[in-house]
Amino acid sequence: MNRGVVNGLLFGGVAVAVGVVLYLIDKPLFLSPTLRLLLSLAIPISFMVKAGLEKRKELGGFANFSEIIQPTFLTLVVGVIIFSIFQFILMSSDVELLEVQKKIAVESLESMSGLINLSEENLADMKAMDVKEMQPTIKGLLMGLSKNFILGFIIAALISLIIKRKNPAGGQS
Repeated sequence: MNRGVVNGLLFGGVAVAVGVVLYLIDKPLFLSPTLRLLLSLAIPISFMVKAGLEKRKELGGFANFSEIIQPTFLTLVVGVIIFSIFQFILMSSDVELLEVQKKIAVESLESMSGLINLSEENLADMKAMDVKEMQPTIKGLLMGLSKNFILGFIIAALISLIIKRKNPAGGQS
């Protein structure tokens, strides 16, 4: 089976498992921006590196950029799709999560209001917003996926540049 698909399924499974645990422990923890940033980098990068190294090993210890980028990026695509669908379903079915998300957004805006010239009126509008307006949509899901794929491709390219190994015998570049 394709290394990118296998590692993507593993990445998606681990991300969903971690998400479920965080959700069950504490809903605000599940939506914590700092923790989400950390996990959204650590989990995929570890599986992307694993996929790239496995591909290089499969090719006899030497691989060029194009041979490594395919499994690393495919790992990201598969894993991100799995986790995004999980998160979409969870956010669509638990209104309390939307309340938590709104609270986090308001707190973030309040803390940054001086830096971004946010008026009291804009902040009041955010506080008054109905959480149903924050309900996930298919369009939002697709936009989120596209942003993740773009950032993920950049990460996959960096990983591939680091993992590639030129064959000193001249077999591969």
